[in-house]
Amino acid sequence: MYKLILLFIIFSGISLPAFGQAEVEICNNCSQSQKDKVARLSVNSDTKAVIVVDMINETALKYDTNYIEDRYGEPLVSVSLSELSNDEAFDLDLLYEYRKELVRVITRASEKSMLKNAQSTQRNISTPKYTNSNVNDNSPIGKGIEVKGSPYDFLLASYFRNDVYDFYFAGETLALTKILLPTKGTIKFPNMNKLKLYVRINFYSDDLAKSLNGFVSVTLNPVIKSFNILGGRDGFKNSIPLNQDEISGHDFIFANAKSEDKNESERNEHAKFERYSSSLEGGVSCRVVETKTKGNKKIYTYQC
Repeated sequence: MYKLILLFIIFSGISLPAFGQAEVEICNNCSQSQKDKVARLSVNSDTKAVIVVDMINETALKYDTNYIEDRYGEPLVSVSLSELSNDEAFDLDLLYEYRKELVRVITRASEKSMLKNAQSTQRNISTPKYTNSNVNDNSPIGKGIEVKGSPYDFLLASYFRNDVYDFYFAGETLALTKILLPTKGTIKFPNMNKLKLYVRINFYSDDLAKSLNGFVSVTLNPVIKSFNILGGRDGFKNSIPLNQDEISGHDFIFANAKSEDKNESERNEHAKFERYSSSLEGGVSCRVVETKTKGNKKIYTYQC
């Protein structure tokens, strides 16, 4: 049961304060003083120990922690270097291997495309393709995969998200779940968000990858065979809101629905945005309180 909960936590992007023993903080290519600072800043009243990990160089420092509050309730924190136990070192090796496998999974996905004419329009050229099983750098950060459609359709329709996941990642993540099964349970394995390895899903209005229609950044969730949503932009460069607080009082620009020089998908994007915004948690509906015209586009101010 412990290991099943562990996998759920890592893939879902949540964390539990009392889970495991030593906290794990990531600090790649950091100096000693930087690691010391990261350790101190991560301490709270529940922290027993902190392990600051350099995932790129596969090194780690363990700190014992001391947390007390002065008579004014202000925290007094101190940390001191300590030796890793054999079980902690074993679990860290699992973490290093897990991240390397995640790099491989994301890289393989970026070499495929759902677009019909993808062979001549491969867009994933910003980072090199790796076949070396020992690669452990940050190469897949933001590596892109290609999808035809709208980011709002993707966010609204679970079947759309699952189709994308199945095309790029079905059967590819089995090794990820197996790597952590032998864990000794000595560290709090960081979730995928904390590892800062994400996939950028680029949306296109065509099969030639010529008309970019926004992007959404995600991490993988093999437990439910889908994605954790981090954020993104639509085709009009609006930041995609993840809750109603990010809509209320803010301006969003879209094509004028009557504009003749815009294609149908661009004219429909505002309607998709409103459907998406009504699906967000918040308990109230958002409405347009002001409209302004800017060229052949309209700016809508919302209040929720």
